[in-house]
Amino acid sequence: MLFLVTGQQLRFARRKTAEVTVIMVLCGRAHLSLTALKALAADDSIPLRIILVDNGGGWPTRWLLSRLFGARIVRNRTNRGFGPAVNQALAWVDTPGTVLLNNDAMVRPGCLRALAETLFASPDVGAVGGKVVLLHGRVQEAGCILWADGHCTGYGRDKSEEAGEVNFRRDVDFCSGVLLALRTRTFRELGGMDENYAPAYAEDVDLCVRLWARGCRIVYEPSAVVDHYEFGTSVSQDRAFALQRRNHRILVAKHTRFLSHQPAPGSSEPRARQRLRPGGRRILFLDDELPRRIRGAGHPRMIRIMEAMVHAGHAISFYPLHRRTSAWEARASDLPPEVEYLGGGSMESECNVMDRELELALIWILDRCYRDFDAIWVSRPQNLETLLTIRDLQPELLDELELIYDAEAIAALRAERYAKLIEPTMSPAANTWTLTRELDLAQKADRVVAVSAGEAEVFRSHGVETVAVLGHAIRAFRGALRFSSRYHILFVGPLVVGSPNAEGFTWFLNHVLPLLRDRIDRARLHLKVVGRVDGTCRTRWLRHAPEVEFMGEVEDLTSIYGSARVFIAPIRYASGISQKVMEAAAYGVPVVTTPLVADLIGWRENGTVQAAATAHDFAHHIVNLFTDEAAWSRAQEHGLRAVERDCHPQGFAQALNEILQPMKTSRGSEPEAVSSGLTRLRR
Repeated sequence: MLFLVTGQQLRFARRKTAEVTVIMVLCGRAHLSLTALKALAADDSIPLRIILVDNGGGWPTRWLLSRLFGARIVRNRTNRGFGPAVNQALAWVDTPGTVLLNNDAMVRPGCLRALAETLFASPDVGAVGGKVVLLHGRVQEAGCILWADGHCTGYGRDKSEEAGEVNFRRDVDFCSGVLLALRTRTFRELGGMDENYAPAYAEDVDLCVRLWARGCRIVYEPSAVVDHYEFGTSVSQDRAFALQRRNHRILVAKHTRFLSHQPAPGSSEPRARQRLRPGGRRILFLDDELPRRIRGAGHPRMIRIMEAMVHAGHAISFYPLHRRTSAWEARASDLPPEVEYLGGGSMESECNVMDRELELALIWILDRCYRDFDAIWVSRPQNLETLLTIRDLQPELLDELELIYDAEAIAALRAERYAKLIEPTMSPAANTWTLTRELDLAQKADRVVAVSAGEAEVFRSHGVETVAVLGHAIRAFRGALRFSSRYHILFVGPLVVGSPNAEGFTWFLNHVLPLLRDRIDRARLHLKVVGRVDGTCRTRWLRHAPEVEFMGEVEDLTSIYGSARVFIAPIRYASGISQKVMEAAAYGVPVVTTPLVADLIGWRENGTVQAAATAHDFAHHIVNLFTDEAAWSRAQEHGLRAVERDCHPQGFAQALNEILQPMKTSRGSEPEAVSSGLTRLRR
């Protein structure tokens, strides 16, 4: 090897403190070990220590180790086997985390950081594994399945590493010792690796089963990636397969009880790939597009619903019905990392869909995967209509699945209010057919979720019986800055031509802002606008409103809310409830809005928000809050109390839990397991 004959050296930084220790067992194939060590040295994402065990690797390995600096080296004259060598190294570990890494596996940058963050994110996590990619670029494993007969499957084998199926975090039966992070204390308390499996194979499965029996979760983390030379350190593949057969017998004899609760070989891999907590359900989540908080339009609530579902132990797969994006864009979105994205990757590639064919692609996905879901959560009326059309065409795909319709907002009410705003003399019956159609669609769902009590009553009055209310989950920030530290007026939301935001903002600029210029010093009158703005609108507004600062889309609004003295929501036609109004109140910013928005939220009483029907009243409330600290402080307190009363995350989670209680018998339910430290474990 050029590295050896040219006298090169490899140095690892010595750390006074470190989060993890990497244990690597070397047994021959020094060139592979060198490649793995170089990759390890290049990953500086986390402070670490390294322990290398020379397991009788011969002179090339000894020569290689003589050129390494900064690693602890344990030497064995003969190959003691993987498990015993790991246990030797474990005695020297003095960090909270231990990472087992094959010497034929090359970590990618950030791999170790991703492992450590997931390992220490929750006290019930016992081990974390990553995505193992073969040298030709296809997946070797993305978490592993242990079947009832003791055989194993590396989930996602030969999939593209970009496929949605292998790019979401989840609890799994086990992750292999190619890359496995563990809590050092727990690892020691379990006695380390079981040396009966020496020299190799199945000791990682055994370890993970023992962790599950102790009540510790095994988590697959897709952002921790290694490239692996499969069987790179085996004497031969025949020898490797022989060891696997022998150790399979040991595993089955030792863990008979655990295996009795595992799925039978040949069962659905998508159901077996993820362990669920008791009561956990597999839910297909349908909406227009990938969620982004900064877009508004119900996206923040959609994200919070999925986060709460994940926290409650449900498995979520997300599919967009109106805008497909790539797997890369999915990772860049606000989709929770535990949610599978079905809108890109191998599934889409196999059926060769175009964006305009997303509805047909959904039929294809349901045809392949409908047995893998217990319920469908569908948001917005156009998506419900699509789903009901599919049910009419192919009822066998949906008949046994519970259909939950999240109205998010009654679109027909918004259209009706807009029509009345444009033409006040319009007959109330003019838009009735649209409202009736939307409510008729809702009647065909098993459950309907409304965003407010008022909209829930609209559904009930139309004969929809199973209606629940699920609003927003927002925490109040009691440490919000006081009056003197705030200086500007704030508007948050996308300004797209034809939208309620754009219409209301235009009304504000034309009718309210001129009044403010007469009553607030021009030097102090500053309006910040956060959100995407159509270019033509921006040009026109800037020409007539120099006091306005368009900031574009902002990911984190904390500092902007913190410096805002008054929040405005001049929305004159809408449905649902405004998440941004609640968010502003949660950050301690008093709100001036229209009676419509105040009534939709239910915050019109007691000065929770200042409601104004005319431009004069709107300006009056802004000036009062902007200049009177006592009035401002009272309004701030009213808003904070309303958020604590109506938007508490715990109440949100409880309401969602009630909504997700099964109404139909889920197909394909597996038996529940009872084992030491792990009662009623469902697959």
